[in-house]
Amino acid sequence: LREVTVERVEDDAIRARIVADAAAGYLWCPHSATAAEAFARMPTERQAERPWIVAATAHPYKFADVIEPMIGRTVEPSPPLRAILGRAGKKVSIAASLDELQEALRTLP
Repeated sequence: LREVTVERVEDDAIRARIVADAAAGYLWCPHSATAAEAFARMPTERQAERPWIVAATAHPYKFADVIEPMIGRTVEPSPPLRAILGRAGKKVSIAASLDELQEALRTLP
């Protein structure tokens, strides 16, 4: 059996992680900052036991209205995100089947 642990990370700690890591050059979304904070709390010897991955769940730009006041600067979208921001949306209704989804994806411009 694998050991499972849980770390509760309060909002103040999430904000502190975002601010501290932004000052060091890395910007987290709030959800990813939660994982980064949980990792940072882990004892050093446990961190060294194996490789760890903190997966970013969203681009910080998605939370710019929350993050910008914390870090005192503008959060810019990544180039790929910037490229799609002005695009018009399109809604297509399909049946709940893999065939329908595949066909709808094939017809995308």
